[in-house]
Amino acid sequence: MPPGTGARAGVGAVGHARRVLLPPRRRVGPPGTPHGATAATPPRPRADRVATGIAWAAAGLVGVVAVVGVAPRLVGLSETTPWAQGVQLRAASAAGCLALAVVLLVVAGLVRLARRRAAHRRTPPQALALALVLVLVAGGHAGALALRPEVPAGTAAGTSSAREGDLVVTALNAGPDGATPDDVAALALRRGSQVLALSETRPEAARAVADALAAAGRPVQLLSAEPVGPVLPGSWADGLLLPLVRADTHLLVAEELGPYVAEPAPPLLGGAVVARPADGDGPPLASVHTLPAVPVLFDMDRWRAETAMAVALCARLPGGVVAGDLNATRDHAVLRGSACDPAAAVTGGSWPTDLPPALASPIDHVLADPGAWSVVGQALDDVGSDHRAVTAVLRPRTAP
Repeated sequence: MPPGTGARAGVGAVGHARRVLLPPRRRVGPPGTPHGATAATPPRPRADRVATGIAWAAAGLVGVVAVVGVAPRLVGLSETTPWAQGVQLRAASAAGCLALAVVLLVVAGLVRLARRRAAHRRTPPQALALALVLVLVAGGHAGALALRPEVPAGTAAGTSSAREGDLVVTALNAGPDGATPDDVAALALRRGSQVLALSETRPEAARAVADALAAAGRPVQLLSAEPVGPVLPGSWADGLLLPLVRADTHLLVAEELGPYVAEPAPPLLGGAVVARPADGDGPPLASVHTLPAVPVLFDMDRWRAETAMAVALCARLPGGVVAGDLNATRDHAVLRGSACDPAAAVTGGSWPTDLPPALASPIDHVLADPGAWSVVGQALDDVGSDHRAVTAVLRPRTAP
């Protein structure tokens, strides 16, 4: 046997029989580091810390805006952009929050994949936190939609609950190229409407509706809004859009209620009609149409002022009814603070008709003095406009 063969074989045998455990490797610090000491984790560059702070701040800002959007009225922001628009279009707000959450999660996943070969593989926590907040906010909007007072199932198909002495009121934004006069007249006849509040209806179309009702044996008195000029400072777009805004708002009152006399109405650019019974026997009535809360088209101060003027009619007309397109919902503080108790405000998802009523925005209303009227029936109807007609059956509180 050659010298050293047995020793090598022995070492090999031992090597196969035993597993040698080595101590964990330690990172050696820079020159001058004491023996056995590990190097401290180098601090992140200042630019990285600033970027992280900005990311957290941006995520926090978006999160706060979204959370406040669920109930802006609680913090006095329900009539301020963007929350005024968000609560008016809760379905769109919920969908937008979910879509943004999905985008954030996808981007976070892509960032993590891009860092696979880097030492820092953690998913951006800002994106995950904001995505979670947005999902919760979307759930809040969905919950508000689910809890929103809607047309009762028992009366959605009709207003058969009406009886003698009740007042049937219909509010409809017919649209300049939407519902035809025949469609509107047929709706009024089918619902037994004694009061019809029309907006965005040309004078000739309103007259055609009145003629059609008269021909059907239901004559009505037609009262139309007087055009008004700019009464408030507007936005840059007002100079272009105001000439296109016409006070095409009308009030049709069944002759069976007696003659009505128009009185001064609020200067709404969309039009307003206020009328009282000539003999004083009957409810005062108002048909209104306020400008929409679209800041890129009209100044928000104008929308707030017009909505407040329209709702103020509830206090001005005790025992009365105010109907029309208010371009506001009960999530806006102005309606909550009106003399027309929200419990007696008939509303539904009236706009747009492209969405089902459960998701549409309830901006068309029949508002009644809760001390004089109780709501016993309501209905929503699609008659060809981008707005649904809202019909309410009101019963006098003094009725047996």
